[in-house]
Amino acid sequence: MRRFSTSCVTVLWLGVVFACGPAPRADAGGVEAPVPGVLSTPRRLLPYVALEDGRVLAAGGHDGSRTLGSCEVFDPDTGRWRSTGALRTARRNHAVVRLLDGRVLAVGGSNGVTVGALASTELYAPDTGLWTQAAPMTEARNDPAVAVLPDGRVLVAGGTDVDLQPVRSAELFDPVSGTWSVAEAPAYARGGAGTAVVLRTGKVLFASGLQSELYDPVTGHWEKAGAVGCVLYTS
Repeated sequence: MRRFSTSCVTVLWLGVVFACGPAPRADAGGVEAPVPGVLSTPRRLLPYVALEDGRVLAAGGHDGSRTLGSCEVFDPDTGRWRSTGALRTARRNHAVVRLLDGRVLAVGGSNGVTVGALASTELYAPDTGLWTQAAPMTEARNDPAVAVLPDGRVLVAGGTDVDLQPVRSAELFDPVSGTWSVAEAPAYARGGAGTAVVLRTGKVLFASGLQSELYDPVTGHWEKAGAVGCVLYTS
């Protein structure tokens, strides 16, 4: 998700595995990777999100053999990754987004073992480096699209369900009350939901496959945004 505003949150979906260096050393505030720019743990199938202070959080993912709960934070001042609090539930193909208050919300994904999609969500506090359990979504979603609305609520849409079927539904998270509510469903079911971008108008552009839609947070309705010029896939 990319939101083009002064409170920009950039999430990078990377389909690569980072090489490991030698065994990390213990240091204050977590375990620091010994090689600059190299993650302590190889990981893929995860989102990366920029924190308010400029650091970057890598949460969960897959190391090639198992789904991860471990997390790391990249410090641009030192050029190194440092371990931080682990997710309460190991997950991959999930979505993360930075809330307006600076916390990070992680939603859905899969544990890669027994559950094809997770409904559980978690909140990360950068000041403590810890995750806490948040209220579950109304529907389990693997690989959903997510966006922070101008009023601070979070829109989650699409993904695949526990049977790996595309989901045609959306829901909203209120960070003040900590609750989820059902939103109007988009016109199309989307598995591997694609990209959600908050426009300057406040509407959310939701695009994948051959179709794109706009969600209006003021009216709560979706509208067709036109066909995409080529088929879009996410990794």
